[in-house]
Amino acid sequence: MRDNDLMSWYTVYNAKTDEIVACGTADMIVRQMGYVNKNSLYSAVTHSKTRKGPLPRYFYHVQRVRREWLEKEGIL
Repeated sequence: MRDNDLMSWYTVYNAKTDEIVACGTADMIVRQMGYVNKNSLYSAVTHSKTRKGPLPRYFYHVQRVRREWLEKEGIL
């Protein structure tokens, strides 16, 4: 399986309630959450994993999924 056969699938959880706030590809999360661009999302994901101090607002779970599955389900 080639690396371009896989895509990142993000699930964003509210840190206080564990509710799912958004899920999808990076482009979908940017639209759903109102980020300026994908780099803002990537920065938020990285900082949520390494940040010290108070509880972050969101937790991000990232999975690698097959592009063909997303296309088959009509998501892409």
